[in-house]
Amino acid sequence: KQDMLADNDQVTGAVIVELDTNELFHIRPVNADRSGGFADLGSYYAEGKKSAYAPEALVSGDWHVGETDQVVVKSKLELLSRLKINKLIVHDLFDGKSLNPHEREKLLLLAKRAQKGELDLDKELEMVARDLKIMGTATKEVVIVPSNHDEFLNRYLEAGEYVKHPYNHKAALRLAMDMLEDKNPLEEEMRRRGIKNNVKFLVRDESFKVGGVEVGQHGDRGQNGARASLKGLEESYGACIVGHGHSPKMERSAWMVGTSTHMNLGYNVGASSWLNTDALVYPNGNRQMLNYIQGRFTTRKL
Repeated sequence: KQDMLADNDQVTGAVIVELDTNELFHIRPVNADRSGGFADLGSYYAEGKKSAYAPEALVSGDWHVGETDQVVVKSKLELLSRLKINKLIVHDLFDGKSLNPHEREKLLLLAKRAQKGELDLDKELEMVARDLKIMGTATKEVVIVPSNHDEFLNRYLEAGEYVKHPYNHKAALRLAMDMLEDKNPLEEEMRRRGIKNNVKFLVRDESFKVGGVEVGQHGDRGQNGARASLKGLEESYGACIVGHGHSPKMERSAWMVGTSTHMNLGYNVGASSWLNTDALVYPNGNRQMLNYIQGRFTTRKL
């Protein structure tokens, strides 16, 4: 039994540390495959030799359209292009600021949002389409993982809350018709706004693997409807990369990426472990996390 556990849980790996300017530093893990080789930032190292080896996918920290840090986004898009990464995996694409169910009773906050035009659903959807068009030109395939913030929209439509919001009524009626026809309203709206088929919308519980690693689960739902934990997610999916928590973590073969947003979104008060962190997945299943510190994740020239 102990041999089996060791074979599954223990890996040969290392942590690369790079010292940057102004006392900044970058760290990223590397793990070896069964032949002893490892991948790092688009290169593969084995038996004293280095060769080009492009990651197959970049798993992005939670996106949250309208809240993304544009410095981080710029670095992310450059990374996709320079390493010729084929897939971008996106969690929490839609933020839902225009209809957030957790803010229904915060009337003064809603008043402030209204003054800024942030309660306009149609405007938020246009921002989503804008970002998807940018993503779609940076890589061959964009994969949208069903996430709790994306589903804020479904909850809004299901409850008929738009009836109380004349400023969103017209757009919501169109989306409600999609739900009546058992379609994903966010996907259907994006298609109407010109988003092409290289953007793939998964459905809940749909598996999507890259290099044998499950990347199609957001991480907000655990076993049998319980609250998710990395331990439970590993028991369910084995090697996987999820989002949701905004704080990068590793629990044996279950990894969690961070966020693509600014570090302060108003509701995360006190000490924070949030970090702008993505994960690279290589065709052979090698993985590594990248932390964007002031938009930089390495001192190397790619």
